[in-house]
This record gives sequence, structure tokens and C-alpha cells, in this order.
Amino acid sequence: MPITGTEVLDLDSSEAFLPKAIAVRDSVVFVQCQGSKDVVISVDLRDNTRKVLLRKGNGPGEVLQMSAFSPSGDGKITAVESNKRYVIEISSNGDSVQRFFPAPKEYGPYISAVGGDRCVIFTGCVDGGMYLYYNTADSSVRFFGEYPVREEYRKLDNHIKSRICLSGRLAISPDHRRLVYVNYNGGLIDISAIRNDSIVNVCSLDFHYADVVIEGEVVSIRRTNKNGFYDVSAGNDRFCAIYSGKSIEKHRAGVDDCDYLMVFDWNGNPVACYESDKPLTKIYYQEDENVVYGVSIADDGAKLYKFQLL
Repeated sequence: MPITGTEVLDLDSSEAFLPKAIAVRDSVVFVQCQGSKDVVISVDLRDNTRKVLLRKGNGPGEVLQMSAFSPSGDGKITAVESNKRYVIEISSNGDSVQRFFPAPKEYGPYISAVGGDRCVIFTGCVDGGMYLYYNTADSSVRFFGEYPVREEYRKLDNHIKSRICLSGRLAISPDHRRLVYVNYNGGLIDISAIRNDSIVNVCSLDFHYADVVIEGEVVSIRRTNKNGFYDVSAGNDRFCAIYSGKSIEKHRAGVDDCDYLMVFDWNGNPVACYESDKPLTKIYYQEDENVVYGVSIADDGAKLYKFQLL
């Protein structure tokens, strides 16, 4: 069904350039920026007050290369510094970076991370399994999950399979009981429950797999590959994902423009599928109002829109 968004913020005017991730807390928008020294900023929608929460650099309290951040239900926004492999937690009151602490350095690089109850869950180049569960209380590490690949690739070792699935994104429910993984090189969704320091698979939705070429340890994506889910955001009862279905061969730079906003419950059942009036690249689902905030980038710059779901 069609859905129309209402503009709430001109991101370029707020110097929130090339958004990599967004979150909304009350009336404050958090944006992870690319191509700028201001890596994470907040903008208060009530008065357009802009604050810099994290800057690019090699000094104390700065980052060089950061994965897309993910919000969690305890008021934190979590990301991982990809080069030096440490976790960054940003408080959602918009005041300051809360803390930096090491991620397990013998694994990775990590491409996505979410914070839970006394844990951080990573995915990326991890040989032990698709999910690395890091207990922050005792620094223990456990592995869970199978990488979702075509049947002919399932006998490959996890080192190669992790590279096939390297374009993943995690989201965690606000109550920290559910985890969802989506993949943008393939149309893949993996849904899990989190309990007793374990990650238990609920179901996997494999709409289509990435079309890859494997030469030794090098994995390449074909230009004809149909791309999948570029972002995901979770509530306690359901989650939302945006879908592309486009290929580099046909759409070139517009391959990450997602026309479809899809809603699922935590058993993997489809709840709704919306066709947006503007292509989306990043989303945030605010469950208490049943709205999705989405980023759309056009010739006149990046803007944040609000979509009321049915």
C-alpha cells in the first residue's frame, strides 16, 4: 500500500551530511554522519539545537572508522570502532559520549553491533558463528548462528561465509529479548530470541541470496545482483526494514534507494508492506507512536521524513 512521509528536518541544513544511521529519542534526532569531522550529532526538533557528540580523529574520545550505530532500549546508542575494535556507547540525553570499552580484538572486523543486558552482540568477519555474544560482566565470548548462504556454499568454512554475509545490519528490541539481522547484498532476514546469555534462532526469511563470485578468500558481488534490505529498526512487538530489490547494473548509485518499507512480527510473519512516496536509505521505528522516521536523499539534499503506519 502507498505511504506518504511528512518532512520534519532538513538534514543538510543541520550539517548532518550523508546519514549512515539515525535514531529518535523524544524530540531529539541522532544522526551518524559520513564525510564530516562530526561523526555523531543530535538535533532537537523543537528548536533545531545542534550538538556534536562524537568527532572523527585519533585522539581521546574520537573515532576513525565506526560501524553504523544501533539504538537499544536502555537509552544508549551502540556502535563499534572498526579499526581499533572498541565499543562506543552514547547516552541518548544528547549530552556526551557515555563510555568507550574494548571489543574482543581477536575477532572481526565487526560491521554491526547492538547493546543488550550486560552484553554486546556483534556480527562481521567472525569465524565462530554469525553472532558473537560478548558478556560485558565477565568478558566471556560465545558464538551463535549459521551464516545464511546458498546451499552450494554451506560446506564452506565460516571464514568465507562471513565474507559472503558481510553486508549485514543488526537491531535489538527495546526489551533486549529479540534480535534481527538483515543483509543488503541479499534479501535475508534472520530473527532470534535472546535468553540466558544465548541467542536462539526463531526463523530465517531467505527471499533471495547474494549473487557472488568466490576466488580463494576473495568474495565479489556481481553487478547483476539484486540487493535486499538496507536498514532495520526494532520495537518490542515488531520490526521494520527497507527493501531495495535493485542492481548496480541497472540502477548504479541509486541501488540503496529503497522504495519498500516492510513490517514483520517477531515470528517472521509479514504485518504490512508500504510503497514509500520517496526512496529511503535509513530508518528508525518509534513503536509507541507507530511511526517510522526515514532518510531520503534527492537532488536538493538529505531530509528526514515521518511516516505514520496503520
